[in-house]
Amino acid sequence: RGLAALEVMRPFALVLSLALARLPSAASSRRGLAACSCDCCVAEPRREAAVDEDEGWDCVLAQPGLRFDSSPFYAQPSPCGSLCLQAPGDEVFTSTETPEVDAQHYCFVACAPKGGGQRLPQQGGLCQHLPSAASAALRAATQRARPTAAPPLPAAAHFLLHDSAHAAAVAGRASASAVGSATAASGRALTSSAKDPASDKDMLKLAERAREIKRRYTEVADGEVAEIEKFSTRALEAVATAEAAASGAEQAARSAEEAERRVRGVLKNVRRLARAEALRAIPEVLDPLVKKAHQESAREAHKQAEMLEKERFLEAPRAAQRAAAPYKEAMLRAAEEAANYAERGRVYADRAQVLQMEAQAFQRHANLQSSQGNTAEAQRLMLRARALAEQAAYESSAADTDYRNSQSISEINVPEYARLASQAAHHAQVTVDPNTGPPLPPIV
Repeated sequence: RGLAALEVMRPFALVLSLALARLPSAASSRRGLAACSCDCCVAEPRREAAVDEDEGWDCVLAQPGLRFDSSPFYAQPSPCGSLCLQAPGDEVFTSTETPEVDAQHYCFVACAPKGGGQRLPQQGGLCQHLPSAASAALRAATQRARPTAAPPLPAAAHFLLHDSAHAAAVAGRASASAVGSATAASGRALTSSAKDPASDKDMLKLAERAREIKRRYTEVADGEVAEIEKFSTRALEAVATAEAAASGAEQAARSAEEAERRVRGVLKNVRRLARAEALRAIPEVLDPLVKKAHQESAREAHKQAEMLEKERFLEAPRAAQRAAAPYKEAMLRAAEEAANYAERGRVYADRAQVLQMEAQAFQRHANLQSSQGNTAEAQRLMLRARALAEQAAYESSAADTDYRNSQSISEINVPEYARLASQAAHHAQVTVDPNTGPPLPPIV
């Protein structure tokens, strides 16, 4: 029931919000409006009158760009907009409720084409404000015609439905048009009267025309007022229905809130009881599950341990080989270097022996030359023998050095690398498999 009432209220709330949103504030509408002036009006001939008649001319708002004319206002932007601000001391518009005035209506009522003398107004010519005498006569005619207009609608009409608001706007425009038309007719007649003050015929024509316009628009306004009253009655009935629905919706909302509060209390109690029951059931349910999980974990751990033990048993020798490989390579390089030193020492020793034999041969030949009395040749051969002997001694010393280096590498470095390789292999094997036995003897 409450939801149905809310659905009924929704269109009325929407209409009210739109009506309030469309109501412009007086301060915002008055910003940027220029003061009403006849300078933005131009002269135009009436459709039903000839152009050469002085009374057949009216003032209208200048519309630049719409036609080609000699008026300077057609070649520049209009100095007035569609609305203008009424002057405080205006002698024509004395019964307006707001200072905003339609610029077209102002030109039609308060302004007259510039002429005078024998010169007729020119199409698109300038306009001037009505003289003081014409303004007083026009104000008197307006005051006489105003009581027949429809009374203003109350402010509540802004909050009616769309149709009634539209009817109110139509009635307002009809009433304003009635007064405006009567005032316009008076202004046109008074314009000609200002040119010829003694023209009583024009004044009679003005009064007759004003009465006809007043009667015609009064009938239209009365019909619009009746239509407004009909729509107002319908709107008031709709508002009463909406108020009743709103009251029912409010009661339904309160009932729903109370039901929700009770449901929340029940849910809270159910959760508390369910939690307490679950806590009491934890030991009975969890103990068998924990025991079963422990058994399965033990079986899985034993299986993983066996697999790990097998992997470590197979991996330990490979780890030992990888750890000992650098030291084995160093031991092989040391043995190779010792062999190189021994080979070079043998070469030095062989060359020293050859040089020693050559030195001895030169010495024997020098002794022979000396015995024969060839002293110079003997000295030269002796010097050659001494040089060869010194070279042989140097080669023999180099051979002894290389022999010692080869012996040192073979007796010290090679066994040390073998010992380090054995230690590295054992350490890597024990790291992988703690059950490994003692290390192997050095590989020498």
